[in-house]
Amino acid sequence: MPTQISHPSVVINETLAVLPGNPGVPGLAIATFAANYTQGPTVPTLITSWNQYLQLYGSFTQAAGNLLHFAVYQFFNNGGQQCYVLSIPNTDAVASQLVLQDINSPADNVITVKANAPGSWGNSIFVAIVSSGTTGRFNFQVYFGGTQPTNLVENFVDLSINPVDGRNVFSVVNSSTNGSNFVTLTNTLPAVYSPGVNDPAYIGPTVLTGGSNGSVAPNLGATIPPLLDQLQGIMLNVNVPGLTNSATLNTLISWAAGRGDTMIVVDGPAPSFPETSAQVVQNYVNIVTGGNALLSSSYASLYAPWISITDPSSTVPGAQKWVPPGGAVLGIWARTDAALGPWQTPAGILFGRINAQNLEVQFTPTDLDNLNLNNINAIRNVAGFYPALMGGRTLAQGYPSKFLAIRRELIQIEHDFTQLLQFALFEPNNQALWDQISAVLDNYLNDIMQQGVLAGTTQPTSYTVVCDSSNNPPASANAGIVNATIAVALNAPAEFIVLNISQLQSTGVTTITTTP
Repeated sequence: MPTQISHPSVVINETLAVLPGNPGVPGLAIATFAANYTQGPTVPTLITSWNQYLQLYGSFTQAAGNLLHFAVYQFFNNGGQQCYVLSIPNTDAVASQLVLQDINSPADNVITVKANAPGSWGNSIFVAIVSSGTTGRFNFQVYFGGTQPTNLVENFVDLSINPVDGRNVFSVVNSSTNGSNFVTLTNTLPAVYSPGVNDPAYIGPTVLTGGSNGSVAPNLGATIPPLLDQLQGIMLNVNVPGLTNSATLNTLISWAAGRGDTMIVVDGPAPSFPETSAQVVQNYVNIVTGGNALLSSSYASLYAPWISITDPSSTVPGAQKWVPPGGAVLGIWARTDAALGPWQTPAGILFGRINAQNLEVQFTPTDLDNLNLNNINAIRNVAGFYPALMGGRTLAQGYPSKFLAIRRELIQIEHDFTQLLQFALFEPNNQALWDQISAVLDNYLNDIMQQGVLAGTTQPTSYTVVCDSSNNPPASANAGIVNATIAVALNAPAEFIVLNISQLQSTGVTTITTTP
């Protein structure tokens, strides 16, 4: 969160205290997957279906085992509805391209077609220029993986290369909203466009060439934050599938805490069979302790162990694949948010069920104790039920920051406050504005209290809002600052159910045991 004010904005600072309560409203956070991968858009792209993902980022065969595909697949397979995907190619990857010429004699180069992301995948793109039936106009077609009609993935119709035409080919194909998902066009027309001279020549499906994957991996800690920072005003739950490098993860965790509206879901180390459950637990504990430990932050969460799923990349019936759990976890988070909101811990038999065929190990009670003491969320088989997430903690120690539900609900409330108070920027800083701010915040908090989200049933037991002369002295107003002080009651989740069992006898009550 910001420590100083340097531009006009709504700034929120937290002071957490031990208060009774229960946070939450339905969440709007969006799962986000980022990985070193050389196909598809290199900017954060919203994906709303598994089929759309395959169209943009290629099949499992093209992915050659990249964990990004498995993470996104698990997300949708566990109830997720939409996610952002960020493909980050190697730094020396090269994009494939094709130069198109006009009908002039001798011909001029008029369009350079370039794959919209570097990598050898672009060598499977074909483009065609065909007649639209109108003189001087044409259709621009994109094929992928071959030149058969079934390989046609995009068809932009009734275009012109005339720079002033409303259907100009560069404007249409390069549109950020309805343009091509495969190629970008560069205008190389002569200085003066001549109709019937500089119109592009018709060609059948012709392949782009020269694309290569390169070999120099990107620095994800330096690359991911600025790209995801393009998504302002959107809460993000970020997973980098299979990433275990603590330095990179700590960079991302610090960035998430600085944004104040982002969570990092961390995957643990890959299985190394044969192994015991105690060895697996120690591998995870090593991640959060020692010299290369992950930051103790409430903006990150770690789940153990890896899971086995029915392999979507295999044609062998019953084939299974070991994958990190982050994709499935974010699917469960999204599923829980849609049902109730971020105040509900996405865990347990009601909300934490995970689609898994098997788990890397079965944790013993001692293992579970060690994981929980280190704020590592266990995935385990619940006797009589199914595999489920059985932990809801962040990597921060101490109440209340250690609880995932509390951190995510604070993110939600702060996000909503920021959006609701945009109207107040640049308004006269006086009592009328303070009253408006107080009314907006009070209405919001009263509404979520009425929904049963906050602890109490009355305003004094659920929240307080102060925005008046008591916390807005003249010096503050003269500096252009409005102060609003809000306190909300937050509930910790019920992690332990303790049963005190006694034997009722005619001579009195004899205690038998106390079982956690």
